[in-house]
Amino acid sequence: MRVVASLLSYPPHRFIGSELMTHSLLKRLASRGHEVEVVVREGDAPWSWEGITVTGGSLPRGKFHTLPAGDVLVYHAEFYEGSVEGWSGPKVAVCHNSRVGVQMGLYNVRPHLVTVNSTTMLKELRAGGLVVHPPLSLPAEPRHGSRVTIINMEQTSKIGPFWDLVKMMPDVDFLGVKGGYGKQSRPRGRLPRNVKVIEQVRPDAMAEQVWAETAVLMVPSATESWSMVASEAMSHGIPVIAQPLPGLIENMQGVGTWALRDQTHTWVQGIRTILGAWDEFSGVALQRAQVQAERHEAEAEAWCDAVEALCR
Repeated sequence: MRVVASLLSYPPHRFIGSELMTHSLLKRLASRGHEVEVVVREGDAPWSWEGITVTGGSLPRGKFHTLPAGDVLVYHAEFYEGSVEGWSGPKVAVCHNSRVGVQMGLYNVRPHLVTVNSTTMLKELRAGGLVVHPPLSLPAEPRHGSRVTIINMEQTSKIGPFWDLVKMMPDVDFLGVKGGYGKQSRPRGRLPRNVKVIEQVRPDAMAEQVWAETAVLMVPSATESWSMVASEAMSHGIPVIAQPLPGLIENMQGVGTWALRDQTHTWVQGIRTILGAWDEFSGVALQRAQVQAERHEAEAEAWCDAVEALCR
């Protein structure tokens, strides 16, 4: 079976959750003996990433690539080539949020299989489909440190009350990790002494550069369909405090600490509560991650079966 994927970009040009999850599914198809080619709209293609061939690359606005021949097409519902709509064979949509762009990508293309990353999103899209929660590998040696960390400092929807917390909790050390998209936030003047900011980190360096320094992960996102970094933090036994969004609630069933994005004092209280009983919070976080890792394996295999069935 020849699989063609139409995506906005692909690792290592950009490391974001939607592309990392799609890569894990395509790599699983390749491990079953199928040929996979990814066509991207951004990046200096061609390249290869973990055995997956990437072609295409940047084009002027309004232009799109002609997709190669194949047996099945996988595309991101929010970002795809204009040529996707003319694909004559089976189409598989991958959805990572329920924004209008995703809904248009489902309505205009009418895929044969819809893939969503959470039950929450399945309900929001009302499109039917297959739930495949994001991949999660349990580390052989969990790492943690002493800082309160945020990953992706995008100033509109991600950063939340981070800088206020840095000022209000001078006795606590913080870590800011820049994200792969959007304008990244920083304070005016010099950084406060209790915060360190680093550039975006590759997945294979996260354990050493991020998790080894982190005691608590904060996720104050305005929108979030799941949060792969929250799951990854829990796989290292790192507790998570987050805005109570439906996708995050589904992700951290029973183990999350919740704080309101516009009420900074709830983050202060939650962080201090976690740090005061860290071992207890860490234990339940690790248990939740183990459940997630086992579930993804079964869901990803079922997804591959469904894709193969479209081509029979």
